[in-house]
Amino acid sequence: MSIPNSEEPRSVLVRFAVAESFLVTVVCLLTTAVSHVRDRADRVSCNLGGVIHALYQYQDVHGHLPPAILYGNDGTPLHSWRVLILPFLGEETLYHEFRLDEPWDSPHNIELLSRMPPSYALPRHKADRIPPYHTLLHVFVGKGTAFEKGRKLKIPDDFPSGTDCTFLFVEAGESVPWTKPQEFSYDPDQPLPKLRSFFRDGGFRTCTVDGLYRYIRKETSEAELRALIRRTEEAGIPEQDQIEQPE
Repeated sequence: MSIPNSEEPRSVLVRFAVAESFLVTVVCLLTTAVSHVRDRADRVSCNLGGVIHALYQYQDVHGHLPPAILYGNDGTPLHSWRVLILPFLGEETLYHEFRLDEPWDSPHNIELLSRMPPSYALPRHKADRIPPYHTLLHVFVGKGTAFEKGRKLKIPDDFPSGTDCTFLFVEAGESVPWTKPQEFSYDPDQPLPKLRSFFRDGGFRTCTVDGLYRYIRKETSEAELRALIRRTEEAGIPEQDQIEQPE
């Protein structure tokens, strides 16, 4: 009578465990690679072109850029610039449904929040990282910025530093309901806002006043960021490893 070899089933189990571990490793590597490819694609794809075009069209019609925030007669912030450019995003019907003399979150206006234009959304692979009907598109408001309060600024007349080295808007920071009049306040004597990003390398997307989409890397210095925020100071574009054109 033959004696069963207890090593055989153990050997099979070991081989199975090794194969399983190998497959798990391969799957993890593939998942990471796909995630990196999607991240890269999201960086260079541009859903922001409609916003750039709409801001330029607003100026063509009104003679200047829109105000960052529409205020009521009593100084109450009512609506964001994102509402004011709706007619130039192909959303004229939606624009006329807003009651511009009421706050963005009035019982009537809040019902329109769910009709956010796609141009204000994050890239689709990242859209679930912020609440529904929120956006990361912001402008800077403050002395010397492209949206200086109380000024009706015009491109290129009011940009002595050049239109290629001043932020028009950025896709960064805390998400806000897209109609809410909440932007980045800029003060040269105060810390910069946190330019939060959902890209793996910590950078963020932006558009400069010349209408070009750019990608700002995390390594960009605070001095360079401040120079890009201000329109009234001579400043050069950071090196290409910090601002990158879409491919």
